[in-house]
Amino acid sequence: MIKFSPFVLFVLWLAGCRQNAVKVVQKGDMACFHYHLSKPNGTRLDDNRCFEPCAEETPSPFCVKAGVGYLVPAWDNALIGMKAGEFKTIKISPNEGWGTEHLPPGMLPNDTLLLTIEMISFK
Repeated sequence: MIKFSPFVLFVLWLAGCRQNAVKVVQKGDMACFHYHLSKPNGTRLDDNRCFEPCAEETPSPFCVKAGVGYLVPAWDNALIGMKAGEFKTIKISPNEGWGTEHLPPGMLPNDTLLLTIEMISFK
């Protein structure tokens, strides 16, 4: 029978832990997700998915490179660190969101918004 020193056992254990570590979205990863953008009072502004039971077929996820500036800062930053299958809701302040320019339909200048993200996959 082979006996390993405590140090060797620790190194083998650590290697196994790292191998099984949960992967998360990193800057530059192609992240694919569903989202729902609304005002704090619940008024829907935009989404690519019906988060409640509905007659519509669920559309394909929205895919974008994470953390490289394709989205408003709060949304871009929210993707980093998410795991596949994770849901996250964030509050987007005007200075981390749209501010007064390039507003989605129904949004007023300097609106604070709520964004719910469901991470589907990333690579």
